[in-house]
This record gives sequence, structure tokens and C-alpha cells, in this order.
Amino acid sequence: MSQNNTFNNNQSGAPSYGQQPYGQQSPYGQPQQQAYNQQMTYQQQPQPYGQQPPRGPQPVGPNQPSGGNNKTPIIIGAIAAGVIIIGLIVALIVILNKDKGTETASTEATTRATTEEARITTEEITEAPTEAPTEEPTEAPTEAPTEAHTEEPTEAPTEADNPAPAPGGTVDGLSDDIYSEQIAINGTVYHLPFDYDLISDQYTFDMADYGHDDNYLLNPGDKVTSTIYLQNPNMDDRVDFCVGFMNTGSEAAPIKETDVWAVDFDIAWAKSTDYPSVVLPKGITWGSTLEEVKAAYGEPTEEPYYADSLGYWEYEYEDEDLDFNLRLTIYDDKGVTGISLKSYKAD
Repeated sequence: MSQNNTFNNNQSGAPSYGQQPYGQQSPYGQPQQQAYNQQMTYQQQPQPYGQQPPRGPQPVGPNQPSGGNNKTPIIIGAIAAGVIIIGLIVALIVILNKDKGTETASTEATTRATTEEARITTEEITEAPTEAPTEEPTEAPTEAPTEAHTEEPTEAPTEADNPAPAPGGTVDGLSDDIYSEQIAINGTVYHLPFDYDLISDQYTFDMADYGHDDNYLLNPGDKVTSTIYLQNPNMDDRVDFCVGFMNTGSEAAPIKETDVWAVDFDIAWAKSTDYPSVVLPKGITWGSTLEEVKAAYGEPTEEPYYADSLGYWEYEYEDEDLDFNLRLTIYDDKGVTGISLKSYKAD
């Protein structure tokens, strides 16, 4: 084999630079030749079997190939190192974000726990004052009026100024007949209808309270139901004494010159004993019990009504012709507190 390199189409004798030949090394250090399209031949220096070429840049000369392509492993290594570094950076960012997410979740959990504790504390503070005022105002006003209305109206009329007459009546001239249309007021017996002038000196009213003057006229046969409240300066202001007016004459007349055809008393909530003494036939009066009423008048002609929550009965008695009506309000603990009497015979 010739020791000189042979170059095709090269007349200068200078070595030609280009791609290094690749292939297996000669087992005995002989250089391997390979033909290229341009028919260039390179001669390599023989190397011992297994010896690696020296690293680093090699001098370029007639007998040494160019080191341009030896930079390829370095570039590849740099790229690989860059990829590894980028991968490490990405992994570090992921880890940091994960830790941040864990910390954020922990912070949110702590915030929720704190908020929940604050809410519970707020509810406790809010509910605490709610229970206290509920019990005190409920019991106090309930018991006080009950005792006042229970003891005063019941004991005073029966034991002091207005003792209940025994059955048969103790008022002179008062009939024993429930349908006699008689009633005793302050010891005087009246027969419905009666002239208002008989009681006008004790019990008065002002028609201006009802939008009219005292000359308000009632025509013959006209009537006003028991909605006119009578007043007396010495009467308890929580006592109701109402009357109804009717013109039983033949000519129109001012209301105060007509007759009383209905009376209605209620002393259930009186604060004192300053109310009229009222007695009915057979001695039924304020404080008479349910048993005493039934003993005097028998069972009511109308179905009795019982107010369970307030503890009182309503008893009504009427005659066969429906010309007369008596209604009694009877409390379980106070007895008779309401008396209503109406006469329809003059209609």
C-alpha cells in the first residue's frame, strides 16, 4: 500500500478536508480506506489495537484529520446537561408548588376552623341574652293580673258591700221568676223596659262620644243595641255598664228621653269593688257559682259555651216566645262576673 494519500481531482498536493471515514478499525492497526462519491482517500496513522484517540483538540496537518466533527459529543453533552438542569428546575418548581398548595390548604383549614369557632362563639353570645328576657316577662305579667282579677272582684262583692242574696231574693219587690224581666240595681227594682230618666242622675253618657249631639232622635219603634256605655265618677273604670235604648212612644224623641230595653254588666277585670250592685230573681248576683245558678234556674235553654283557656261558662236562658233573654258569664274561680238582660216584648 502506498504511504502517500491519493486525492482525486486535487492538483495542489494539499490534503483535502471533509467528513472523516467511519467504520471498524483494522485489527492490526492498519488504516481502513473507504471510497466516497468524490473519490477521496484518507490515510490515518496506525494506532495500536484498543488504544483510544487522545482527547481534546488535535493539530491539523497533512497526516492528522480535522477536529471539526469532534465537537459533536461536547454539544450533545451540553444539551443533555441543559435538559437535566431544566428537568431539575421543573421538578423543584413542582415540589415548591406542592408544598405551597399544602400550606395554602392548611391555611384555609385553619381559617375555616377559626371562622367556625368565631361563628359558634357569636351564636352563643347571641342566644345567651335571648333566653333570659323570655322567661321573666312571660311569668311576671301573667300571674299579677290573674291574682288581682281573681281575688278582688270575687271576695269583695260577696263578703263586703254586696253580699249575695239567698235563693228567693232579699231585695224587696224582686220577683222569683227568671222570666219576670226584673233586675235590682243598687237595691232598686227595675222592670224592662224602663225610663232612662230613672237612673240618669247616677249614670250618664255623652252622645258626642258617638259622633252625635244629645238631641239625637229616635223614631217610634227605633232602638239602639246595648252599646251605650254609662259612666259614673265613682265607678271603677274597668267596669262595663252598657244599655240599649228604644223609643216605645208614638212620636220621635231625643235618645235620652227614651226607654232602656237592655242592660249589660261586666266586672271581670275590675280593680276595686266600685261597681253597681246587681241582683236577679232568686238571688243570683256577683260571685254566684255555677251550681247556684243551675239550682236557681235549671239547665240553660241554649247549649252552654265553655272557654277552656280562660275558664268560664256562658249560660243563656230564653222564654218560649223569645221575648226575653238572660245571659250569664260564670268563671270557675270567680263565679258570676257578667249579666246581660234583654226584653223584646215592646218590639
